[in-house]
Amino acid sequence: LWRAGVTTDIRHPSDDLSAYRVIVVPVLTLADAALASRLADAATAGAHVVITYFSGIVDIAGHVVAGGYPGIFRELLGVRTDEFTPLLPGEYVTLDDGSRGRVWAERAVSVDAETIARFTDGPSAGFAAITRRAIGAGAAWYVSTRLDRHALEEFCRRILGEAGAAQPAEFLFGVTTNHDLAQIVLAGIAQYRALHRRVGKGGGLRTQILRQFQRA
Repeated sequence: LWRAGVTTDIRHPSDDLSAYRVIVVPVLTLADAALASRLADAATAGAHVVITYFSGIVDIAGHVVAGGYPGIFRELLGVRTDEFTPLLPGEYVTLDDGSRGRVWAERAVSVDAETIARFTDGPSAGFAAITRRAIGAGAAWYVSTRLDRHALEEFCRRILGEAGAAQPAEFLFGVTTNHDLAQIVLAGIAQYRALHRRVGKGGGLRTQILRQFQRA
């Protein structure tokens, strides 16, 4: 998300999530039904909720959630996993969309979710790697592996597009390299300093800066 130029917040699971278009729940092993309910409400209202592997496995008392994984989030995601297949260091698995994953894989089956991609090799070949369950105006996504960098960027691009959150940085600014991004940051600092000298520290500074960047 940072590489896509998207501002993100890190929030506690008990926080209000209703203002967000995209909510990422990464490897949140311990969770409770209240969080699953809030995530479902957010998706119903239009958010795209992305939950990654090994999430929702135990409740807040540390007890394993029975009935299959991803436990607390099983109904929200419409996915059931009965077996984990962790990968060795340096081992990769291939998905049928051409992307690759590492670290983790699962033998996940879509119950009432759409299978976006499946594993084509490795210990979970044939099982779901990425799923999507439509909920109200939004969706709940499950990613049962750690996507490599290119695949993750493509996945984020799709999520942001479907959620209407933002386009990646290269589409916004023509950024293709870290060097270009650094130049934009430096230009922003120069603009800020010039405006600061003109406007001073008065209450109108923020408005002036926002207008300047909107025109740019």
